[in-house]
Amino acid sequence: MKNKKNDIQSIVKDIVKLREYVISQYREMDGRTSPETAVIKQSDVAYTYETIIRSMDDLIKPYVNFNS
Repeated sequence: MKNKKNDIQSIVKDIVKLREYVISQYREMDGRTSPETAVIKQSDVAYTYETIIRSMDDLIKPYVNFNS
């Protein structure tokens, strides 16, 4: 039981880190205050999404089978 609790605590910590990453990326976006002038490279957005997706995959990998 204790081991499972540690696993859950570890997952929660990782989710908090992922949330902080998403918030930091959002705050770095140009155009938050002037959307009509916003410009961002798609490669930057792709890198951010890739990082988020991989992090989420790592968190849920023990509970989900992606091969089905």
